[in-house]
Amino acid sequence: MAEKKFIPVKVTDREWAEKLLDGEVFMRPLYEFGAWNLKKEDKQLNNSFRGDLCEGMSGIFGEVEECPIYDSFDENVKKYIKRIWYIDDTDIKYFKIFSLYCMEYDPSTNFFLKPNPKMCEFGDTAVIIADYNEFIERFGKALFKKYDSVVSMMDRVKFYNFRETRETNPLFEKHEKYSYQNELRMAFCELRENKFAMGINSDTSKEIVEDLTPVKLQIGNIRDIAYAIPIENFLKLLIPRYIPLRFPMRELYESQSNYDKLVSNTRSVMKNHKSPFVRPMLVIDGNARVTDEGILI
Repeated sequence: MAEKKFIPVKVTDREWAEKLLDGEVFMRPLYEFGAWNLKKEDKQLNNSFRGDLCEGMSGIFGEVEECPIYDSFDENVKKYIKRIWYIDDTDIKYFKIFSLYCMEYDPSTNFFLKPNPKMCEFGDTAVIIADYNEFIERFGKALFKKYDSVVSMMDRVKFYNFRETRETNPLFEKHEKYSYQNELRMAFCELRENKFAMGINSDTSKEIVEDLTPVKLQIGNIRDIAYAIPIENFLKLLIPRYIPLRFPMRELYESQSNYDKLVSNTRSVMKNHKSPFVRPMLVIDGNARVTDEGILI
């Protein structure tokens, strides 16, 4: 099945929209959007409504009994466990993320599908990236100017439910309640020499830099390929006619675009991804409580 055509849009507040148009791409580590940063000393998840305790999920269990660790719990504990899933607890959380909304094209009407009104929660301005392949080109140049070595990936986020047991992609899958975000995700992580590598390829072995600092990537002014409109206009698809929109994916008989190449490489890399270390997450019945020792009563 052919991939749906779309135009990428960044929904944010006007202040940050202007910074993006000036060329500042602000990226946070995935760590800030998931359960990793939910610690005892934190009063709340440090990302407001964007918080997704399932971010970085690598495995779902439709029935708690299907989870291998379920049998290890005391019988008094088991009766309170309503759901179990696994969160990747290795390198995934260090990837810096830049998320965009996919404004999908509807061939039956020769226009775009109206965005979900909930997108207004992200800000008062929509930055429409009219030439995303050029954006990728500038993004890539800035990335390799700033870092010696990186791993860079991009794909549309898929959305899952909790009704089946299966492995999930911890970087490009999210819970279905976030499907309204229609997300296109750009992700990268800095690499460095792996000093502990052994074997015939040890000289060229790399490891991910475990850094949770947000990144401001300067890609240069993009006002020639991106346009800001009020969120109200975006939700109504009141897009000025002078904006020349170009789909990221190749048209018939064209060679692969920057978007096509990156997505293809990403899917190849992540196809057989296995999380070597995971953190189990539990949903506990509201009638139970947890002591400081983690014992359900």
